[in-house]
Amino acid sequence: MSVGDVFAFGRANVDAVLESGVTVFMGVQDFQAQCWDFAYKSLGQGVEASARLLKCASPKDAMEMQKSLIQDGVERWIQTTQDLSKISNVTALDALSPLSRDPHSEEMAGARHKPTTTPRHP
Repeated sequence: MSVGDVFAFGRANVDAVLESGVTVFMGVQDFQAQCWDFAYKSLGQGVEASARLLKCASPKDAMEMQKSLIQDGVERWIQTTQDLSKISNVTALDALSPLSRDPHSEEMAGARHKPTTTPRHP
């Protein structure tokens, strides 16, 4: 093994770590965007619900509306947590991929300096 081989192996490892880091960063951005989207929509729906609640003609109508709002809120929370779980899983798998490649393989040589720069999640 020559000195050049050692440096190439080291460079391949550094490239894999950098690619993995970019993937983690992008995943964190996707995760954060999902959280902010949920918070923003929840705030808007809360304001709308307050306005509708003030217009209720009877306590029974108000209770029915609150029941509906709670149910909708729980359903949105469940969907959001499922989306966040999916983002976390995909990010973890994508981030581990470059670290588990053989640095001497053709795939690794072709993957250098091509980190993912677009969101991978809906």
